[in-house]
Amino acid sequence: MATSVEPGLDFVVTATLMPRSAAFYRDVVGAEVLRTGEPTFLRVGNLWLSVNVGGGPTDDKPNVIATPPKHPNDLSFFLNLRVNDIKRFYERWRSRGATFITEKAAPVIEKALTVFAGQFCMTGSRLLVQRGVADKMRTLVKQRLKAVRVGPASDKRSDMGPLIDKANVARVNSMVDQAIAAGARVITRGGPFTSGPLSKGSFYAPTF
Repeated sequence: MATSVEPGLDFVVTATLMPRSAAFYRDVVGAEVLRTGEPTFLRVGNLWLSVNVGGGPTDDKPNVIATPPKHPNDLSFFLNLRVNDIKRFYERWRSRGATFITEKAAPVIEKALTVFAGQFCMTGSRLLVQRGVADKMRTLVKQRLKAVRVGPASDKRSDMGPLIDKANVARVNSMVDQAIAAGARVITRGGPFTSGPLSKGSFYAPTF
């Protein structure tokens, strides 16, 4: 019988608190525990997880050291989960003890919406937010967008630079005006700078 030469995929998670990390994947994610100890092996569907405390270097990797995050808010690893029913998924994971950090996502959302002043194929343009936290998220994103410091890239204090030219400033502003005329509710109305040094360039403050 022919055997595939393609490798399986095994994600390695380096954690400070091994039992707590393994318990999360077992109790919340629903992973099957294949082996306990250091490392702990788990399986989620067709995905294998290896949870370990790190270490190194080793003979085969003499210049590599695996270390866990130094702070609880440091991100060292993440999984994208695809679900058919997000409401049922949310409720089930909450019942298992999962904590959702929706409000902490506001700074990330702000950057996703303002990267390259929106002139990027992967820049965010719409937010789909669960109804139960929509009002809170709306307020948080409004605060973040109002605080965005628009300015030239040469200024290290700038959060967002200019559009490509003034013609595009006018084009974008016209699109915003059309949306408002069609019934869009303005939460934060940015727009072109009409005074000060930035008015000489093609800068546009975020509109939400």
